[in-house]
Amino acid sequence: MELTQFFPEFTQRTILHVQLLMQLKMLLIPFAPWSITTDLWNTSRDDQFYWFIEALNLRRPYIWEYSRLNMTNTVLSKRKLTWFVEEGLVDGWDDPRFPTVRGILRRGMTVQGLKEFIIAQGSSKSVVFMEWDKIWAFNKKVIDPIVPRYTAVDKNNVVVNVAGATKESSEVAAHPKNADVGTKTVWFGPRILIDYVDAETLKEGEMATFINWGNLLIDKINKKDGKIVSIDASLRLDNKDFKKTVKLTWLCETVEEFTPTCCVYFEHIISKPVLGKDEDFKNYIGHQTRTEVEMIGDPELRKCKKGDIIQLQRRGFFKVDRAYAPPSIYTGVTSPIILLEVPDGKEKPTGQAPATNKETAKAKDSKKPSANDATEINDKIKKQGDIVRDLKTKKANKADIDAAVKVLLALKTEYKTISGKDWKPDTEPTPAPSKTATITTTGDANAINAKIVAQGEKVRILKSQKADKASIDTEVKSLLALKSEYKTATGQDWKPGCVVPAVTETVIPKANNNSSELNDKIKSQGDLVRDLKTKKASKPEIDAAVKTLLSLKADFKTLTGSDWKPETASQPSPVTPTIQSNSIHDSIVAQGDKIRDLKSKKAAKPVIDEEVKTLLALKAEYKNTTGKDWTPSSVKVESATPAPPTQTHPVKETPPAAPMADKKEELTGKITSQGEQVRSLKASGASKEQVDDAVKILLELKEEYKTVTGTDFPVAVRGSTKSTDSKKKEKKEAPKPKAVVNPVVDAKDDGTGLKKQTRLGLEAKKHENLPDWYSQILTKGEMIEYYDISGCYILRPWSMSIWSVIKNWFTEEITKLGVKECYFPMFVSKNALEKEKSHIADFSPEVAWVTKSGDSDLAEPIAIRPTSETIMYPAYAKWIQSYRDLPIKLNQWTNIVRWEFKHPQPFLRTREFLWQEGHSAFANRKDAEDEVLVILDLYARIYEELLAIPVRKGRKTEKEKFAGGNYTTTVEAFISASGRSIQGATSHHLGQNFSKMFDIVYEDPNTQQKEYVHQNSWGLTTRTIGVMIMVHGDDKGLVLPPRVASVQAIIVPCGITANATDSDREKLQKSCNELEVTLKVAGVRVEGDYRDNYSPGWKFNHWELKGVPIRIELGPKDMKSNQLVIVRRDTNEKNIVPRADIAKIIPKVLEEIQASLFQKAKEDFDSHSVVTKDWKDFCQNLDKKNVLLSPFCGEIDCETIIKDQSAVAEGEAEVGQLTMGAKSLCIPFDQPAEILATDKCINPGCTKKPLSYCLFGRSY
Repeated sequence: MELTQFFPEFTQRTILHVQLLMQLKMLLIPFAPWSITTDLWNTSRDDQFYWFIEALNLRRPYIWEYSRLNMTNTVLSKRKLTWFVEEGLVDGWDDPRFPTVRGILRRGMTVQGLKEFIIAQGSSKSVVFMEWDKIWAFNKKVIDPIVPRYTAVDKNNVVVNVAGATKESSEVAAHPKNADVGTKTVWFGPRILIDYVDAETLKEGEMATFINWGNLLIDKINKKDGKIVSIDASLRLDNKDFKKTVKLTWLCETVEEFTPTCCVYFEHIISKPVLGKDEDFKNYIGHQTRTEVEMIGDPELRKCKKGDIIQLQRRGFFKVDRAYAPPSIYTGVTSPIILLEVPDGKEKPTGQAPATNKETAKAKDSKKPSANDATEINDKIKKQGDIVRDLKTKKANKADIDAAVKVLLALKTEYKTISGKDWKPDTEPTPAPSKTATITTTGDANAINAKIVAQGEKVRILKSQKADKASIDTEVKSLLALKSEYKTATGQDWKPGCVVPAVTETVIPKANNNSSELNDKIKSQGDLVRDLKTKKASKPEIDAAVKTLLSLKADFKTLTGSDWKPETASQPSPVTPTIQSNSIHDSIVAQGDKIRDLKSKKAAKPVIDEEVKTLLALKAEYKNTTGKDWTPSSVKVESATPAPPTQTHPVKETPPAAPMADKKEELTGKITSQGEQVRSLKASGASKEQVDDAVKILLELKEEYKTVTGTDFPVAVRGSTKSTDSKKKEKKEAPKPKAVVNPVVDAKDDGTGLKKQTRLGLEAKKHENLPDWYSQILTKGEMIEYYDISGCYILRPWSMSIWSVIKNWFTEEITKLGVKECYFPMFVSKNALEKEKSHIADFSPEVAWVTKSGDSDLAEPIAIRPTSETIMYPAYAKWIQSYRDLPIKLNQWTNIVRWEFKHPQPFLRTREFLWQEGHSAFANRKDAEDEVLVILDLYARIYEELLAIPVRKGRKTEKEKFAGGNYTTTVEAFISASGRSIQGATSHHLGQNFSKMFDIVYEDPNTQQKEYVHQNSWGLTTRTIGVMIMVHGDDKGLVLPPRVASVQAIIVPCGITANATDSDREKLQKSCNELEVTLKVAGVRVEGDYRDNYSPGWKFNHWELKGVPIRIELGPKDMKSNQLVIVRRDTNEKNIVPRADIAKIIPKVLEEIQASLFQKAKEDFDSHSVVTKDWKDFCQNLDKKNVLLSPFCGEIDCETIIKDQSAVAEGEAEVGQLTMGAKSLCIPFDQPAEILATDKCINPGCTKKPLSYCLFGRSY
């Protein structure tokens, strides 16, 4: 590729100088393999670069620095791309699947398309991931108007016999809308070819449109064995009704030969859109990323040259990678034209690559199994097992683990088919049994079973890829045929997981000493893991040890048929506990208590370390005495008991013969004590290792409790027990320090014998990492769920309830003004949308278009509304005839689609959002302008009275006003965490602009003349919810203003101990229910969290995360004292209140919270609002995340200069700093001061008189 292709102004002399410059660079830095590019474009080499430029007397360019734009489903590292080339997974550096310039140009990207994409995207220092459909959508806009249209038919085609047709040709336009592209020859005749999948869509007696010919009537569809062999049709060219007909592409059989055509389709080289920081790209390589489809092409395709871009009708755009060549004089072989599919920005390519070649599949199926095959698959299974274990160790996401497990199961199924038995670890594969009359039938059934499994997988893959229905139906038919064959061979229906009986084999169980040996290895490895954790070894070292431990446990399960447990007895006889071991046991317990006490008192580290050494020495002595490790569940015995008889299989140790009640009481005390210890460690901010160790002991105690009692330990256990001494009681009764709420964990068993923990709280801090915090608070706070279409989100009930409150309040208020509800369609015709030129010009880049109905192209694309003026006003023109029809005031609650290319953010900037839009028409201007301000006041009340967010009301500048309107009023909110303002809602006065465009007139009663109406439009979106989250949310989660919270108070019962009787529980539940009823009668939206599978602590954090304004705690002690504990979400303030006054107290506290949230947000907004008349001060305060009130002349050009010059200069921005300039937000109605005669516009270069103070700032 020549440099002049991108830089036409380069002369030959310039190019020689650039090449010389690069050679000099190479001489200067001979040992840096990547320095050719890195040094040329790194800011650290700018001075050196300019020195060479000046030395060569070249024009000195200005260098703009910006971040790299990352693309999804690929890698951009040269090292990783080199690996693809060296491994032969791609053709080279210009492979169409590569994200290189050469690669995408070969794929069909045009230089103009690439330039337009870059210009539209703009330069930024924000690192973002862009989807490929964006760049290809820009390319389509360039190529669609200029590329010629041709036709190709699949090799699997059907002949259509057309009665009355004669063989003739006609010259038609190569492009239906651009005559400059030229013409092509189209042949018509009595025999034409169409795709088989198209033939299946035809019905006898119906019309079908054959593109470039006309309508044909389908007379008869001829079939043989259920398959279409030919179709009879007759001409109906006089029928011009093309709206509801099937559109078909076709080729006519002529004397001219068809052009052999090969269409090549590509998939992404990386199957996962965005790779995690520590993820290995090699685990996500798409192995089937190139598919070739042979077709029969239009004879006109022979004219195409290499590099031409064309469109195959109804299949998409293609680039000629190799032109057609006639038979070679040397080989006599014709070279087909090779076409590379050019994406057009849609979800999937328009043409579907066919399924895998059936003959190849049959060849694979017919391959006879051998011992070598079994050995090879055995090795694959072992490797895949390692991958699965590695993924679990690294805590990879569930989808990745499931995919790896799926591959592993498929390999085991294949192994079973070949070897005739299930795969087991350490089992050497053997050949399948010799064939006898009976075994042959079994072997056949096994082969069919394997085919069914493979075919089923194939069908699932096609469905997941959303392949066309015809392809799926074909494969489903093959699957059903295989199942029928299986039933014939075995006499029974095929079912998933069914096993065909093979030659009976006797599996000799391994000796018991093998299980004993494995048991010892597991214990030894467990000691190693614990030792590494105690020494705080590196994470990779611990992970490797854990991986080995899990592998040993898996081997143990395979060998014995049961999971390994710490109490598994595989030795001939356990060592009997002695009085000495009891003494050591007591010493260990006492020493442990001593260490915990030291830690709780935050003693010096050397003191604690010394005591820990003593504890470890005691545990080692215990092991030497008893032959096993000490655990909290180790129990003293009063006298030695004879060991039970030797077992040949794992058994649980017999619990000591102590009374069950005493044992339960003892364990309850230990668990309660250990639970207090865990909570104390968390509250004191202890290290993660200390907390984890304490939690581990607690879980072991609970496991022992379950073993003794046969039931799980009650989750809600709190309080003391009989075995707790008075000192511990005093400790419990002492007031606890306010704990920093850490993410609560819920222990769950993942099936490996180890406990994993689910994260509940937020891991990112609002003022440290706002984007991550916002993403986490939305999902963990149950506001949204992400969707597989970028920019579109699922609104969950928690967020929809907020929108419902806003909707109900606003509907009630506008109903008082005479506004009525309506609904208009979401689709708008192209003509209607383009009527108001300035209006559509503002929205055109974001308009989403519907272009197809099924597989047929629409006669005209239909837009999905970006706003509804052009949809509603044609109806207004019909409805308004007289002054008596005015005013008309309508409102609709609906959704809007604006396909933005900026980085989407839930609620704040999305491609689809919910909104309210009102449209009104008046006979005179004053009434219309009065309504604009009335609606604006309602919007301000929504923010300030419902959402507790202060806003500034004002008027938009000419540059920022609504396209097509006279003027726009707005309410502007501010988010201090990002230092950016955001438009809250707008109320527009449209004047007579739209009424003139759509001829909305009425007859004036005085003049009897036609007059144009005066119109307004006004709207509010779900952006309000995002602003509320950003303004009020904190590091613990959401903070909901009470007036929009669907749950204003949550009741959490607590204080139930393990000793509590059913009667106690019932009394507490009854008391909670009565409290709930009392509050509901008082008008409080209240719920109770009575789930018994979560602890009160977990519930506290859960509802804090969801932002419920008040938490009410009620326990047995509270019931006796006739009081309640209430906790405010906004301040975490905890108060004890009398139960009798709760119906008065809660509503009052809710109002206090509402007022407090508004006051706090207002103080924040005011503290970030700065009045300035000095340009330097303006820029400095902008970088301090403030909004500025400055004198402004109102000129559009001046506003553009202010935004450009206030932006942070390239190369000067700090990491994470916003670089955008200040835009005008509004001209506030409440001006901070009068404009003086000496005042100047804030733009230093402007000499015009300022008109008013304008609010400037960075904005979303």
